[in-house]
Amino acid sequence: MKFIRKNLPYNVGAVLLSLLLIFSENIPVPAADIDPDGNQYGYHDENGNWVDFDGYYLDQSGNKVYLDSGESSDDTSSGESSEADKEKETEFIPQEYYDPIQTNEIEGWPQGPAVQAGAVIVEDLDTGAILYSKNADDRYYPASITKIMTTMLALESGIDLDTKVTCGEEVNEIEDDASNLYAQVGEVFTLRQLLYGVMLASANEMANTVAVTVGGSMEGFADLMNQKAAKLGCTGSHFVNPNGLHNDDHYTTADDYARICAEAYENETFREIISTEEYTIPPTNKTKEERTFSNHHKMIREDGDYYQQWCKGGKTGYTDSAWNTLVTYGERDGRRLECIILHDNGAERAVTDTTELLNYGFDNFSLQSVTQKEAIPTFASLMHLKRPDDPAVYRLESLDQPVYRIVQPGIVTVPNGTDLSTLAQQVSSDRKKTTYFYHKWQVGEGEIEFSILPSATSLPYEQVRNVDQLLADTKEVRTQQEVKQTAEKAVDQLKRIGNSWYSKLSEYVKNHRMTVILVGVFVLAILAILIIILIRRCTKDARMERKRKKDELQLEREEEAIDRKSAIEIEEELREAMKQERLRQQREESQKAEEKRRELELQENERIVDEAMKAHTDDKEEDKQ
Repeated sequence: MKFIRKNLPYNVGAVLLSLLLIFSENIPVPAADIDPDGNQYGYHDENGNWVDFDGYYLDQSGNKVYLDSGESSDDTSSGESSEADKEKETEFIPQEYYDPIQTNEIEGWPQGPAVQAGAVIVEDLDTGAILYSKNADDRYYPASITKIMTTMLALESGIDLDTKVTCGEEVNEIEDDASNLYAQVGEVFTLRQLLYGVMLASANEMANTVAVTVGGSMEGFADLMNQKAAKLGCTGSHFVNPNGLHNDDHYTTADDYARICAEAYENETFREIISTEEYTIPPTNKTKEERTFSNHHKMIREDGDYYQQWCKGGKTGYTDSAWNTLVTYGERDGRRLECIILHDNGAERAVTDTTELLNYGFDNFSLQSVTQKEAIPTFASLMHLKRPDDPAVYRLESLDQPVYRIVQPGIVTVPNGTDLSTLAQQVSSDRKKTTYFYHKWQVGEGEIEFSILPSATSLPYEQVRNVDQLLADTKEVRTQQEVKQTAEKAVDQLKRIGNSWYSKLSEYVKNHRMTVILVGVFVLAILAILIIILIRRCTKDARMERKRKKDELQLEREEEAIDRKSAIEIEEELREAMKQERLRQQREESQKAEEKRRELELQENERIVDEAMKAHTDDKEEDKQ
């Protein structure tokens, strides 16, 4: 008998559905029940036929709660959408839809479709070539696709998958409406069962138990996640939990998560898990019934509307902040692709976008092997050495060996019909790989191995070039190439940023035309005022400069006039000046004498007044007597 969830929300949900059916028009009155196999909630119609509830009931908020997997707000959006939801999704087009697609700007590259997702990557897993890229370095919340990293670390931990694991208090450290399989504290599962629950049913509480088992604690496991991301070359990601439930400090980029997903897909057990349509966990020490659940990824269900034969699985995700996220792996005609979608506008939209993007990758590109057409040069040919007449005597195998040998021929993913001879090549700094570029866009790699030239080699040649100088020249050329490539990448990045900002600015101007006009008028007014102030200041400076030059010219003229005068004229002028100075002094002395005389007169008048006043006072006193 399969697992029947006896939790109160399910019973309440079944009753609510029964009441809904009772009061609905033209619908027979059913009774909430379980089917004969104990599989899902539903009812028997008037003919006695079993009708299920499509695996979910509606909670008080109208959200779908899935009975076959405990699905709720974490991945609820990946369930069936109502017609109203479909219409609403069609009506709303997010701003990200208008963002530029970086790969569409590559010369000669097949034009990829426009999608509503915020960030997208389609990558060829065999060559690492990025076939489609949109905002690949922008940060977004990953939601439940985080569980791919969680599962990969568990598989790489070395812990036997049949190891029994006891759930601890961590199973309670999830949100009330988060998807789960109702694992209980003290319940025992194998690590394998936990991983199937994590990847197929998106069980958040089981992801917590996996994290504690592998990392010792939730925090310790988060450290392992970040260490793994850094090892894979991720620069825009940070993880704080194993399940993807929202946290402002839990984010990634499409480019980073493509690296993580590509690494996970190399694990055979991981591929086996994600390709499973349905899985059953037998009864445990806490639960007597089985738990049977289906893979949430719509494209792998053969009985679903979105089934794709080439789909090999993946992972869905949803939170209110992350919107819909989706990772999908596909294999067709000997090729392996992955598609990473972040912040898409609805679960069905993410599925249809993924289908279109992976078909675009399969249809417009081909996997090809690059062959070495020209002979690999030897050390002797590169050093421009000339042999003596008898090569048999002076032959040195160390110099006649090729400079390098091909370990793994180059494999590239290029647009159909591409002439491989037009691809640019670059040897890596460690001289172990050759990277191929299609108009500066990396499309594949090959492995090479450089030969070793003994440092103590006698060179019986007529012309010997200094080996150290040759190596120094080679290093300098390689450095110049690396600098040039880095500069080109920086320019491309600036172009992408500029195009993105231009697109956003154009859209803003289009939507806020009046605001832009007012701001423009204000800015022009400020500029006009500044220009007027600048002109007036420049005019004032010019007038002062003209006056200064005029004064200097007058002074020069006076100096020239003095130079032209004779000694007699100068002496006469000096005498006249002295005469004028004496007259001036006489006038000053006369003025001083006059002032002194007036002062004496004033003093005399004051004395006379004082004497008169005194005499008058004396007369008054005599009259009184």
